[in-house]
Amino acid sequence: MSMDEKRICIIKYQESVIIRGIEKKLKEMKYDVCAFESEQYDEIRREYKGSDLFIVYLPGDTADSDSGFFKAFGKLLSDVSSVDKKVIVIGDEDDRTMISEYVPGMWGHIWISRPLDIKVLLREVKEQLSDDEDMFTDKHILIVDDDPSYAKIVRGWLKDDYRVDIVTAGMQAITFLSRKRVDLILLDYEMPVTDGPQVLEMLRQEPSMADIPVIFLTGVDSKEAVSRAAHLRPDGYILKSTSKGDLMMYLKSVFKKYSDKMEL
Repeated sequence: MSMDEKRICIIKYQESVIIRGIEKKLKEMKYDVCAFESEQYDEIRREYKGSDLFIVYLPGDTADSDSGFFKAFGKLLSDVSSVDKKVIVIGDEDDRTMISEYVPGMWGHIWISRPLDIKVLLREVKEQLSDDEDMFTDKHILIVDDDPSYAKIVRGWLKDDYRVDIVTAGMQAITFLSRKRVDLILLDYEMPVTDGPQVLEMLRQEPSMADIPVIFLTGVDSKEAVSRAAHLRPDGYILKSTSKGDLMMYLKSVFKKYSDKMEL
């Protein structure tokens, strides 16, 4: 599929030189681009099915911004996920914890931190709009969760696209990983005896396991829990309430990120 068949919708808090620059670059790449300010709800809603990709440019100084923007942002993420669309979010690194108070599901979307490197954005746009799925073939994921029922649900979601194993305790994960190499770990944050943070600490101290991407799974979505998990610097954070579509999209973005690092 050619680029000019792809439509990108930019959602902005207000007009800026940077956003005009993004629009210009995307149009030069022959994408069909539309842009709306965040309060243009009806216009944005009409783009849910017609656009292939959404770019959300968050306002600066998030703590001082109107909370209505973030509530609308949360509704956007919920709606575009329901029609299997992709979202790139551009914002300040320090905004993540505060935004998660309004948008618990944002961790399933692609985040690009400011100051914005336009080359990084354009590369991510091309990757997200690529039809090539071969790079995910044969990836191996380990689910670590003391709730076997939930772990089996997630394995059911993933098994058609990935090789998936399950262990139900933290030390079982360490034992498993000493024998087998995996490409990504979905790690329950709260487990008895050896919890997720302890497992992550052990993994980071073991050279043969230190570079494996680790995504925390948790059923707790409080601001304090999000902040505590982010402080441990995992490779991501997913709520257990996250939908199958959001989880699948997020895992693809993580694998793409690590594929890019391998190519550098």
